[in-house]
Amino acid sequence: MKAEEIAKRLTDFRKSQHITIKELSKKLNMELATLSAQLSGKRGVAVSTINGIIELYPQLSLEWVMLGRGNMFVSEEKHEHLTTHAEVAELKNLVAQKDEEIKCLNAQVEVLMRTLQGKKD
Repeated sequence: MKAEEIAKRLTDFRKSQHITIKELSKKLNMELATLSAQLSGKRGVAVSTINGIIELYPQLSLEWVMLGRGNMFVSEEKHEHLTTHAEVAELKNLVAQKDEEIKCLNAQVEVLMRTLQGKKD
């Protein structure tokens, strides 16, 4: 696996999806110059960059990116499975947010209960 080949495949994917390098750098939260150097083959592509791109675009085949085997995109069946994992992660985040809201509401209820208790005495 040559770094230049991985960079070329990632660039091919990016161009096929009409994603600018600037847009991708923003989505990955990385410096434009760093990403540009990696995808141009001037530097090796970091594992974190590959992981970030795969997380953003689960339809992209990791096997194709790393080894050049198979299709650029995962099969529909696998894509649905990956989408489901992404949806599960999103739901977990939503549940965590709601848990925090419930904790805050419970704290407010406790304060109100103590206030009411004090007024009764």
